[in-house]
Amino acid sequence: MSIAIDRDRCLACGVCEEYCVLDNIRVQVPPCRAACPININPQAYCTLLAMDRPDDALEMIYKDAPFPRLLGYVCHAPCEGECSRRLVDEPVAIKELKRFLVDHAAHPADPVNVGWPTGRRVAIIGAGPAGMMAAVSLRQMGHEVTIYDSLHEAGGMALVGIPRFHLPEAARKADTALLDRIGVAQKYGTTVGTDIGFADLRKRYDAVLLAVGTHVEERLNIEGEQGAGVLDGLSFLRAVNLDKEIEVGRKVLVIGGGNVAVDSARVALRLGARDVQIVCLEKRDEMPAFRSEVREAVEEGITLNCTWGPESILLEKGNLAGVECTRCISVWGSGGTFQPTFDINQRLTLSADTLIVAIGQSPDVAFLADGNARDIFKGNALWVNTFTMETRLKGLFAAGDMVSGPSSVVEAMASGRKAAVSIDRYVRGQNMTLEPIREARQLLAGEVDLTRARRYPRAVMHQIDMKTRKNSFALINTGYDKATAQQEADRCMRCAKAMEYYNECWYCLPCEIECPTEALRLEIPFLVS
Repeated sequence: MSIAIDRDRCLACGVCEEYCVLDNIRVQVPPCRAACPININPQAYCTLLAMDRPDDALEMIYKDAPFPRLLGYVCHAPCEGECSRRLVDEPVAIKELKRFLVDHAAHPADPVNVGWPTGRRVAIIGAGPAGMMAAVSLRQMGHEVTIYDSLHEAGGMALVGIPRFHLPEAARKADTALLDRIGVAQKYGTTVGTDIGFADLRKRYDAVLLAVGTHVEERLNIEGEQGAGVLDGLSFLRAVNLDKEIEVGRKVLVIGGGNVAVDSARVALRLGARDVQIVCLEKRDEMPAFRSEVREAVEEGITLNCTWGPESILLEKGNLAGVECTRCISVWGSGGTFQPTFDINQRLTLSADTLIVAIGQSPDVAFLADGNARDIFKGNALWVNTFTMETRLKGLFAAGDMVSGPSSVVEAMASGRKAAVSIDRYVRGQNMTLEPIREARQLLAGEVDLTRARRYPRAVMHQIDMKTRKNSFALINTGYDKATAQQEADRCMRCAKAMEYYNECWYCLPCEIECPTEALRLEIPFLVS
């Protein structure tokens, strides 16, 4: 072997691989990075933070995540589920370290480089996480991009659906300001199909991306659902986030087990409700909502009524009085389809003066009737090529929640970036079905040496007091200080490293010279004692 790697300093960043003229180096992918939908490298920024280089750590995040504040605050952290540290005690607090960096490190002046102009023009319908990520990616490729959105500013569900006790408005605005800085044209307050025709849009641009999210709440379709005191979860959260006046009663009942339902319950509590209960079909450990969300809701005193489904809405003199439920004994059919079954002999009656329905969302696609775009549907489902993200109509692509169904911010971003790669190839007349070279040659990290673990327990994330938490929209987690963040970053196991692949080396030194942490050393035979 001709190279030696200092595991404590290796970022697994791939710089040495890029500079090797013989293609003799491969860089392993740590399991945390492999689990990240947008390929962020936690090993790199944790190592740099532990070395007291927070500005470089944040710059490393920007390489893959142009909107790091959104992810530092609201990512569901799939990386932590695969962190090798969990084999020793608990995963590294990867998400919270990202938040520390976006709050305290210096953000680079120009985090995104705009590509050389191609003259190609792309329209994106929807300025949520998928649309924003696609816009940035396409600008990096040199294309002109225009975003259309019916809302008054960028963010999509991050703007209207995520409560401020999770995501501060200032953090969202700071991230979305990037669109202005890189020259993305933005047409807000513009509804496609009303203010501008969809068919006309397709004629104006070389390609169009649909990224409208899922902003239409599904209905229960039971009697009384249209009555006073019955709200849908998305409209409720939107009204609160946009600072519109909205009142809830003292007893609030929320139907649904996903994140919108749990957030709606927690928001209702903060608006003054004294008794907030959730009813859902699933068992607690099967609820679609993130487990941290469910746990925090219970901590705040919200009651879970799991494995119950609403059968009828109860009215007294025309006013909402409550909901009668029946026991749900299974949610899914034999083929994995949503097919709940109930035991009608087991009943539960819950009183309420406000009912919030949050049982699922779907995209608003009424505008697709213009220009025969209904052809992109297969039955009631949107059809896309899952590799290229192209629909059945040439030059029309789709991404984000409208393709996958309600997901997460980071998964929507990944979908937007994937669509941007295909759009770039499409407008250049290239093959859209080729696998990216870097992905094809990646190597997963091998067995981890658990004896390398630093003996620190996971840093405790402190929270504001419960009284303040339940009566305001203040951020719940207070964040780490510098000393705590650096010690937590040092818990990283540095699972991955650079390695020789063909065992052929010219000892030409670029790999060693360009290594950002001096982790790589060439062992030149006539210089090694």
